[in-house]
Amino acid sequence: MRFVLDEDVDASVVRVLFDAGHDGWTIQNAGLGAVPDEVVAVYGHEQDAVVVTHDEEFSRWRKKNCVGKHLFLRCEEPDAAELIEKNLADIVPVMERYTDLYAQLSQSTLTFTWQWD
Repeated sequence: MRFVLDEDVDASVVRVLFDAGHDGWTIQNAGLGAVPDEVVAVYGHEQDAVVVTHDEEFSRWRKKNCVGKHLFLRCEEPDAAELIEKNLADIVPVMERYTDLYAQLSQSTLTFTWQWD
């Protein structure tokens, strides 16, 4: 599975993804630092990658207008790598099953939304 990290996600998450056999990179590595959220969303969708972010406003918008895959991390930035490592086995199978999917991960919960009215 492919993951692209928004600017606010610690790059240590890339190592966790790589160690688990996934492809991961930062939005800065893609040459898209400081671009609007809409550009990040489109880029992630075009790359068939899950967009990973801590940005609550971006995540609210993506939940309402979900195209592609989005993972909102509700944790402190330094805790992201450990949290993803702990939950990756639960995240990946669901992400692989859907084309358009919104997920929210915190220390206590993992939720998915894939149907919109």
